[in-house]
Amino acid sequence: MILNSWVTFLSVGLLFLDEANFVDATFKRRVSFERARFHGRARFLDVVFGEPRGVEASFPSFRECQFDNPTSFSQASFLNAYPDFSGAILDDRTKFTARGEPTESEVKANRNRKGAVYWPYQTKQDSEVARDSCATIRHILAKQGLPEDEHFFFRREMHFAGKIGSLWQRLPYLLFGWFSEYGYSIARPFWWLFAIWLLGTFVIAEHFVNETAKPLLGSDDWTAMALSFSNLFPLFGFGRAYFGAEFLQALPPHLKVLSGVQTVASLPLLFFLGLGLRQRFRLR
Repeated sequence: MILNSWVTFLSVGLLFLDEANFVDATFKRRVSFERARFHGRARFLDVVFGEPRGVEASFPSFRECQFDNPTSFSQASFLNAYPDFSGAILDDRTKFTARGEPTESEVKANRNRKGAVYWPYQTKQDSEVARDSCATIRHILAKQGLPEDEHFFFRREMHFAGKIGSLWQRLPYLLFGWFSEYGYSIARPFWWLFAIWLLGTFVIAEHFVNETAKPLLGSDDWTAMALSFSNLFPLFGFGRAYFGAEFLQALPPHLKVLSGVQTVASLPLLFFLGLGLRQRFRLR
């Protein structure tokens, strides 16, 4: 079933008494189920909302709907907008696909999924509506005990939160995404830490080449590497344990400033690294 026009299932008291089956339907334009009530199960399996390159974005509306039984949005493709669940009552067993694109096995099972997306990363939709939609879905998946699926929608929620408000309001979300993929990535904070350590090593080693002060005399590249490393992990006390207070006091002002910057920058990155490890290994 392919519907090209704007479809509205809008009527006060509209009821779906039995199972509502929309499997494989395609809604190319806007569709609204606003204020509908589903007494039976509702199935939106493999439903396509919108067009891949549609001029007009399709905004599926389920505002103020009530779902009395489980609903399945598994493998449903929301090509250019997120469903609006404002004021809707969803069953805690509602199913959603927590992936941006179909897997190879899903494409083999249904060729129509080739090149499709389940959830758009960019949309013309209002960012607050998209954020709230992701938050609603995340809340349902959390109740089902699906941390990986929950975090997928948490990342999308943070992505759209980073598009709302002034630059200063958006900046924390943007930094959270850039440095850690919203607490999901292990690689991003690790490589940022590595870059800060490497930069510090080069700057310190360059200074040690011409150093003549007695406490620093004889320092080489290995010393620079160790000092830069200790700056990233001040809580372990490597600096005072292996270099001593006299050595650290003899550092020139610009290296002291560098050490402070490395320490301050490392703390949130270590926290982000911990978030990534916690998410990856399901640590509680």
